[in-house]
Amino acid sequence: MRRRPTRRVAGGDRFGRPDAQRASRAALARALSATRAVLALVAALAAVTAPRWRDPLAPDLVALTVAIAALVVGREALRWIAGTPDRPDPPMIVVDAGLGLALLVVVGDVAGPVGWVAMTLPVLEALAVSGPLAAVFTWMAIGGSFVAVSVIAGAAPDAVIGALVRHLGGSTLVAVPAWAAGSVLGRELDRVEESRRRAANRSAAAQHLADSAARLARAADVDAVLGELLELAVEVGFVAADIVVERRPAPLVERCRGRLEHGPPPPDALTVAGDEVATTDDSHVQILHLAGLRSGLAVGVEREGGTRRILRVWRDREGPAGVDDAALVATLAAQARGALSAARRRAALEQRAAALAFEATHDPLTGVLNRAGLFELLERRLDDLRGRAAVLFVDLDGFKGVNDEYGHDAGDAVLIAVAERLTRRIGGATVARIGGDEFVVVVGVPTLEDARSVGERVVAAVREPVAAVPAARLGASVGVCPIGPDDTVDTVLQRADHAMYVAKRDGGRNVVTAAP
Repeated sequence: MRRRPTRRVAGGDRFGRPDAQRASRAALARALSATRAVLALVAALAAVTAPRWRDPLAPDLVALTVAIAALVVGREALRWIAGTPDRPDPPMIVVDAGLGLALLVVVGDVAGPVGWVAMTLPVLEALAVSGPLAAVFTWMAIGGSFVAVSVIAGAAPDAVIGALVRHLGGSTLVAVPAWAAGSVLGRELDRVEESRRRAANRSAAAQHLADSAARLARAADVDAVLGELLELAVEVGFVAADIVVERRPAPLVERCRGRLEHGPPPPDALTVAGDEVATTDDSHVQILHLAGLRSGLAVGVEREGGTRRILRVWRDREGPAGVDDAALVATLAAQARGALSAARRRAALEQRAAALAFEATHDPLTGVLNRAGLFELLERRLDDLRGRAAVLFVDLDGFKGVNDEYGHDAGDAVLIAVAERLTRRIGGATVARIGGDEFVVVVGVPTLEDARSVGERVVAAVREPVAAVPAARLGASVGVCPIGPDDTVDTVLQRADHAMYVAKRDGGRNVVTAAP
């Protein structure tokens, strides 16, 4: 059993639902990145051209401002090159604050408005990273820092606080519209991203369905098709799936994938007319909740005689299964229906081909090899049998009298009994019927004496009464021919046949070994 792991989707939660707040913050981060780079250039230019550079503290502060500006511009350029300007960056809150303070303290009135605009950057960055409360605390910290740095630089506290209060309204007018615009832009981008995600999902689903049809078509048999169907159901996003066989008096879970601990399937998923039904029965929903699942679908795969196979799939999210889910499962079921039909046709053709191949090489009466099968075997294995096997040519004595006295049905019973005895009593031997009452036995033996011993066992086996004609006196004339190094299929059979005729000429019911 296995469950599909849940995954987070870009622009949304783990079920792919859009997150407008996240998209809004990403849009704001992109705007801040571009604004930060521009203000850094303005700060550097204003610092080196400001009339306050003759102040004793100014050269160090100017150098610090230029260094911070260069760092900011370089870093933002790298972020845009790397394609990550939409990621809020907490460390940039401190950098933005330092940039704004440098503008206000070093440049002063020359670029005061620009400095106060720059002071809104860390506030907006905090808003993008952590929300409104963080933005308020950031603004308070920046204000306190501005007062402290200005006092240290020699400015009057009253003038500093007055400037702070004067520009608070202006900064607010910048920050609030910026946040509102970012929110609106974020929602628009979120809708675009959601449309893109849905299109990508539909494209991926279409590609997966095309692949699934090929995978199901490649399945070797019915069991393989059903197993592949369950794998595909889990791969397309369902957390669990099973195949139910509807039989009377109770349905049976045939196979499953995923965690399904709710026992036998409830009747509501099986007895509704039609091939597709959502599982909405209250008892069923409760059982699914106990198993950690939330919604499911049942789709008929095939109906064969009085048996119906049903594919059931589940998701672990709230709410009923949607139209897209139903269409996806119905498509998988239709593909599986075609693959099952093809697998059954293929199996029937393979069985027919195997039956034809068997009929071509086996005697229909006795089931042992026929002449064609014997020749095919000897031609394929003759080199391996040289010096290690012998061919026994067996002709039944008294068989014609059985046919004349008892009829051909009795004769057929004798042939069947003889073939069965030879196959059962001579271990490892290959038995073939090559004519009316003629048999050939190919047996592995190391010596000529062993081959003759097998021939005597053949004579003894044939001599025993046959149940269909117990009064008949049967016997066997056996010619034994070891397979020599220069023998061909034709020569070894001719030599064994000649030895058999010698045995029959000498009165039958005996064994004659072929001359070397």
